[in-house]
Amino acid sequence: MNNKENTSNIQISEDVIAVISATAALEIEEVSGLTMQNISKKNISKGVVVSTMDEGVVVDIEVSLKSGTKMHEVSKHVQEKVKTVIESMTSLTVCEVNVRVVAVIEG
Repeated sequence: MNNKENTSNIQISEDVIAVISATAALEIEEVSGLTMQNISKKNISKGVVVSTMDEGVVVDIEVSLKSGTKMHEVSKHVQEKVKTVIESMTSLTVCEVNVRVVAVIEG
């Protein structure tokens, strides 16, 4: 048996990480959407920017929240959920999740 070192490499595209991020954020009840535009399944990651670095990934996400929610608490929940889901699905390290609230939606 040959004891060669494993040189395989697995890469996950930033687009896939953006879709994972968007899906995780939209699972939070107080999040009404991403960005201020209508999001369809086709462009679910619109409003999410992922940057890869040697240390891990940085996610910038724009969310619309339902009226009457505590923005700081919901934003923190989005950060925690996105980080947890990305790390559990991809084994990548998430360095930052930056949340920008772009709208408050009535109803």
